[in-house]
Amino acid sequence: MLLKRLLTAKEVLATLLFLSRIFFRILSEYSRHSFPLYASIYPVKLVAKITAALLLYVTRIGRNNINILFNINSTDNHHK
Repeated sequence: MLLKRLLTAKEVLATLLFLSRIFFRILSEYSRHSFPLYASIYPVKLVAKITAALLLYVTRIGRNNINILFNINSTDNHHK
């Protein structure tokens, strides 16, 4: 894609840096050490959702993904 000039070199570099940050956060120490601790206290399904939500939030993928993960629909809140 870079050869066809769809993306500039700066955009490719920024994308690679962003992706490497996501992979580092996912594979870092956080999920390996916090998951067993919380799983010993809370149900495993809940801990998996909370850990996934925190990883999404930390990597700044977006709050919309967290809302989707927990089935939160902001347009339906006023109908309840």
